[in-house]
Amino acid sequence: VGPEISLCTDHFGEGFVTADEAIRLGAALEPYNLAWIEDPMPWRDIANHKKVADALLTPVAAGEDWYLWEGFKEPIETRAVDIIHPDMLTSGGLMETKRIAEHAERYGIPTALHACCSPIAMMANVHLGASIANLVALEHHGLDLPYYRELVTGLDEEYMADGYVTVPEAPGLGIDLNEDGIKANMRKG
Repeated sequence: VGPEISLCTDHFGEGFVTADEAIRLGAALEPYNLAWIEDPMPWRDIANHKKVADALLTPVAAGEDWYLWEGFKEPIETRAVDIIHPDMLTSGGLMETKRIAEHAERYGIPTALHACCSPIAMMANVHLGASIANLVALEHHGLDLPYYRELVTGLDEEYMADGYVTVPEAPGLGIDLNEDGIKANMRKG
């Protein structure tokens, strides 16, 4: 895609590699100037996240499996990661995730929101992201799903033009459920 597009790795550390292997892999990827390496270690292993983050020039992002402010406190305060990566749906909701991002900001750690979710949750993340001063990115997987836009009304065909989503000005989240679209795309059984 060229140097104009930031690339990241998805997590590879869920027990598959040791910290030293993650460091070797991260060092091998450094020439590619990745935006970050995601979850190089199992989510509970804060000490080895720090070991990997301290050893690499490429930023380390983690947090999609961490829960509540208390779950982010140690990795933020020990700078075990370079970027926090909370998932609003599992980190405690809108206000808790905002609180987590604000705590990270106090320590100079940016936030990238993890949002592998429905269009409703995606737009909640868009609104949340607009309120976070240290936001660097909002991960999104809806473009991979051909039925994604059919689940709601109010989501423009080009809702992610040039990699950005405009915060809607309509009431609520700016979109509504499309019950016909939902019914048409339900899994059988």
